[in-house]
Amino acid sequence: MRKYGKKLLTFLVCAAMLMQGGNITSYAATPTDAASDNEEILTGLDELEEIEISDEEAQQLLNAPQTQADSITVFSKDWSKYGSSYIYDHLTQGEKTFYDALREACDNYINSTENAEYTEFLQNGETKSCYAIPESISYDGLEYENASGIVFLFIYQNPQYYFLESKLLRNSAASKIWLVPYNIFADGEVRQQATQDVFDRVDQWVADINRQSTLYEKEKRAHDIVCQNTYYEAGTYDQSAYSMIMEGKTVCAGYTKSFSILANAAGIDTIGVTGSNHGWNMSYLDGAWYNVDVTNDDGTTIQYSYFNRADGSRQYSSGHKPYKQYTGRRPEATSDYVNSVRLEDTLTLESGAQDTINVYTDPYDAVNPRFVWISSDERVATVSQAGVVTAKNSGTATIKATVNNKTAECTVTVKVATSGIYVANHTHDRIVAGLVTTPTESAELEYRWLACDTSTDAQSWFVIQDWTKNNEWLSWNPKVSGDYVIVGQVRVAGNEDSQAQESIGISHHQQIKGKCQMPYTGTGGGYLIGIESYDNPNREYSYELLVLDCTLLAQGKDAWIWTTGKCRVPETSFWAVWQPQYGYYWTLFRVYDKDGTLIDQECYPFVNAY
Repeated sequence: MRKYGKKLLTFLVCAAMLMQGGNITSYAATPTDAASDNEEILTGLDELEEIEISDEEAQQLLNAPQTQADSITVFSKDWSKYGSSYIYDHLTQGEKTFYDALREACDNYINSTENAEYTEFLQNGETKSCYAIPESISYDGLEYENASGIVFLFIYQNPQYYFLESKLLRNSAASKIWLVPYNIFADGEVRQQATQDVFDRVDQWVADINRQSTLYEKEKRAHDIVCQNTYYEAGTYDQSAYSMIMEGKTVCAGYTKSFSILANAAGIDTIGVTGSNHGWNMSYLDGAWYNVDVTNDDGTTIQYSYFNRADGSRQYSSGHKPYKQYTGRRPEATSDYVNSVRLEDTLTLESGAQDTINVYTDPYDAVNPRFVWISSDERVATVSQAGVVTAKNSGTATIKATVNNKTAECTVTVKVATSGIYVANHTHDRIVAGLVTTPTESAELEYRWLACDTSTDAQSWFVIQDWTKNNEWLSWNPKVSGDYVIVGQVRVAGNEDSQAQESIGISHHQQIKGKCQMPYTGTGGGYLIGIESYDNPNREYSYELLVLDCTLLAQGKDAWIWTTGKCRVPETSFWAVWQPQYGYYWTLFRVYDKDGTLIDQECYPFVNAY
């Protein structure tokens, strides 16, 4: 770690020695391990020390002569930009009046070379001493407990007053308090130089921060600057931002106040929060408040486990309980800040279906991220604020999720909803069928029809009708008899992802008009078997009836047990009688053309169980 301000630190320590008497203390510059590397929250915050002084001691302060010659204004800086007004805005009018008096006293003190007033007082029977900022501040009209709480709030919301100790003097009878500076900053000349050096360095860092393009990047840079330029170690001024800025070492109080100074100066409203002997921050970013604990992010490497987190996050659910003076005066952090967001690229649904889009965030365990979800076309798909997509009509819509000014997209495709193929007509020379779809109002549809003849060995697919817009009907005259699987496909025009399909099996026979198989009651009994064709041109067709024994087939034996052979007849039908034995059979009906080429055939099962 780099160390800053060694010359000034030496000067200030020497000045303190001359003013107070005592020995110069040397602090070892040994970095400690990271707070975030530890299991427990690093503490180090001093509560407000409240010193009751007697009426006589108070009167001495009130009567102390004002050294006009030393009260030369040397700064006219707007100090308020280094602090936050959020808590001030949540005070009552009486509390604001008291708060304003605190601020006026500190502004006068930091802007001048006025010396603090030395005072002695009795505490637990011992004579002790400290310095007090000359201006007394009345809390008349306020309960003292409330007033002291506001003093503590004031110190953490105004870290630019780096000279303040967590201490006050109080005289109950007069309802007055005095703020207490560190002894070393009681001398106006010393304080003037310290103020110049502190804020020269601060303003340099702020200039670096302001080179970032977004508020989030500025906040992150402020966080990193504090981590990069300090380490966790207690010291004389560790309750002040001075310890971090000029010494490069501090505890949680110094981390908190330094971050407040940098963030507020960069335009990010940031407050200091204290509780459980620990201090941290809350920052307002992109419309919401978030917790920031720089102390516990500072380690061997910079961490972001405590950066922009919700009150209910794992990191803040314990060890970060604000003191009661923050009740009603502190904002809530209801969610984690999302640094980046990504959605799954695509989602395909059927009409009427629902699904939740997968979201990927940094941090991965973000608590209650404040997404805003929108759909580019709610006729196609709607989306809830929980990221649940409901498919409405076939088509494509872009679903967008926005959080912290970051937007990610998912393309949602709603497939065309189908409910089957309707065969309107099927004759020996024509198949008329329609693909039944759910009406859609959002997209133009196109259709395609395919078929496969499963009765052939090749069983290859072929296109009957290629993609055609707004034509769900098929009118097809197969040139060859066969057992066909017909597939109807539909999609939003040009969108393959929206495609849906239905299929149907059709046994198509160009020649066989009918077949018959029934018990024969004539001489010898058996079964009457017959076949009829649509025509028999020039009486040249041949007909054949065959029977297959399923039992023999199962045994691996020759199963074709009976046939009429090819027979020519003058009519369009052919009949025969067969006397089967008990068993299970298939009858094959065949038609041949004049050249003896098989042009149609059909099977029919039957059982002779009697």
